[in-house]
Amino acid sequence: MSINHPTVVSTHQLDDVYDVYDAVAVLDRCRIVFAGTMDEFLSNGHGTGVAQLAESAFGILTESAQ
Repeated sequence: MSINHPTVVSTHQLDDVYDVYDAVAVLDRCRIVFAGTMDEFLSNGHGTGVAQLAESAFGILTESAQ
């Protein structure tokens, strides 16, 4: 499947997020706290595997915005 226009997706399914999306934005309290490529997003996290990196990156990015 290919999506050729900007699309907003909210998901907790992090296993295949790297394979499906090119870019990610993280919102915290209605503010964008991160916007960039999947590689840039995952580089903010710790752990092994995409799901663990994504979960960690999200936590780190939203805590730092407080």
